[in-house]
Amino acid sequence: MSIGATLAYNEEKELEVLSEMAMTAKEIDWKPVIILSCAYLKKFGILNMGDFLKNQKTKLGKKLDNLTLSNIAIFLYAMHQINDKEFTQINQIRKERNRIIHPRGTKIPIYFGEKANAKYKKMVKNTIRIISLLKSN
Repeated sequence: MSIGATLAYNEEKELEVLSEMAMTAKEIDWKPVIILSCAYLKKFGILNMGDFLKNQKTKLGKKLDNLTLSNIAIFLYAMHQINDKEFTQINQIRKERNRIIHPRGTKIPIYFGEKANAKYKKMVKNTIRIISLLKSN
């Protein structure tokens, strides 16, 4: 049996590993970690809402895939699946993802180094916690 077969894959572990790589390697930046964090938040937010709506006997499952992360955060908050602090944290990382994908102006944001580590480490840690929460609901 290979080592990979003995380790359970999960999204939280993947984000932790990518965060550590971004913090320790000067060549690797935080962009992929932030973008992947938002993708996972969207994935598990949709799954969570789908389960909630299925229990309510509502047939909206396929329509959920078209929602933005901002809309997903609103629905999760309205359905009491996340609290106001988690709602704010989702929107913070969503805004950062949008800055990465749609840069504006001539000022180049810093995605690696001490400033980036201080800024993004906490964001990704919050994301990992929220993903774990959504998986357990």
